[in-house]
Amino acid sequence: MSNLANAIASQLLWLLAVGGAARGFGWAGPVGVCVFAMLQMQGNNANRKDLHAVVVCVAIGFLCDSMFATTGMVRYASPGPWPQLAPVWIVALWASLGLTLQHSLSFLQSRLWLAALLGAMAAPSSYYAAARAWHAIDLAQPLAATLAMLAVTWAIVLPLVVLIARRQQSVSGLHIQPSELSS
Repeated sequence: MSNLANAIASQLLWLLAVGGAARGFGWAGPVGVCVFAMLQMQGNNANRKDLHAVVVCVAIGFLCDSMFATTGMVRYASPGPWPQLAPVWIVALWASLGLTLQHSLSFLQSRLWLAALLGAMAAPSSYYAAARAWHAIDLAQPLAATLAMLAVTWAIVLPLVVLIARRQQSVSGLHIQPSELSS
């Protein structure tokens, strides 16, 4: 999958997950991310790196969004059986982020400052759109404080997952191929 297709697929998954959750179809995001992952990993040499990035993003994302839910900063539509934890549709969005780190967002690996800026700007905008346009979440009041906390969190988290992806990229490049042993 090209980087452009990867970016488009990620955005379509956002629409599917958020729109589905808003209408009571919390399963739409997880199903969509499974399709995205199959398409991304088909014929892809970076499967292990993608899987590692997905696991890291899911773990960090589950912790972050569960913290948002537990503190009441964010209330999710289609929360599942445990409303104090991140719902599966939000976790699917974090998995989608993992599928972009070695592809459409790979340019951030050498620009951690840009990852911080992008995280601080794009994430609060996404949460705001999910709340106002889609009614998939409710954001705590005062809204400005909630958006500021989301911005700070994402200014830290996005460079962190990008850095982990970059390290995975460099570690993967250090493996000796069996053909190199005979030379």
